[in-house]
Order: sequence, then C-alpha cells, then structure tokens
Amino acid sequence: MSLSELSDLGDLIAAIAVIISLIYLARQVRQANAVAKATAYREIHQDIGQVLSDVMVDPELHRIWRKGLFNGEQLTEEDREKLGMILHRLFGTLDYGHHSGWLDPSLADYVDALLGRYLILPAVQGWWSRQEVLQPQPFRSIVNAKLKEINERIESESNAKPTS
Repeated sequence: MSLSELSDLGDLIAAIAVIISLIYLARQVRQANAVAKATAYREIHQDIGQVLSDVMVDPELHRIWRKGLFNGEQLTEEDREKLGMILHRLFGTLDYGHHSGWLDPSLADYVDALLGRYLILPAVQGWWSRQEVLQPQPFRSIVNAKLKEINERIESESNAKPTS
C-alpha cells in the first residue's frame, strides 16, 4: 500500500468518525431538549401547585382567595393587595411558561386552560386591567387575546338566550 493510499484511507476513516460524532451530538441535543422541556413542564406545575397550596393551607389566604375571586367587593384594601400578590405569582408562572420557549402543545393547552379558568372571573379581569402594563410582551397580548375571546363568548351566549 502506497503512502497516497494510506492517506486516502485515513481521510475515509476521519470522515466516518466525523459522521458518527455528528450523529452522536444530534442525539445528545435532542435528549437535552427533551430534558429541558420536561424540566420546564415540571417547574410550571410545581410553581402553580405551590401558589395554590399556599392558598389552601393558610386559612386567611384561602378566605381572601375565595372571597376575592367570587365576591371581591367585600374585601378590604389589604385583602385586595394580598389577592393581587397571589394573582401576580400565578400569572408570573403562566408567563414563564410562555416565555421559556419550551411550551409543547400539551403544556400550551394547560396554560391556556388555566388562563381561561381565571380570566372569566370579574375580580381577575379587574386585577389584570390594573396590572397588565407591568406584564411583559408577548404574554400581555396572549392574555388580552384570551380575555377578548372570553368576553365575546359571554356576549354571544347572553345574546343567544331567549328573553321571557
């Protein structure tokens, strides 16, 4: 075997090694992305769970949460501030879900469902109208679009009800 043939064989072996390395790296990147998505999903669930757990185990926060969401005019100014802080934490977590860039379709659906669940409540809508300027884009646009959708659905349903 000549020196030229050995050189060609070395180039071939190097090319095969590069291809194998690239395949390995692509696999590692996919695996790292899957781990990052799972981590983001877990963090969002844990953060939301922590907010709701805090409300559930603290009788005063639970009272504020229930009264504030369903009968907000009965709250004192201090209680309104506490409710606002709870909502800020909750919406901050939902914003993280959007901002992280790791929203797969199931997590996006979960975040969207949570937004719909809370944005239908007048107390939350009132809080949002006062706080939205403090929220980052594009989350602000996402929430406002969801609010518009909810209000249009409510208006459509009220117009469809027959009057007696």
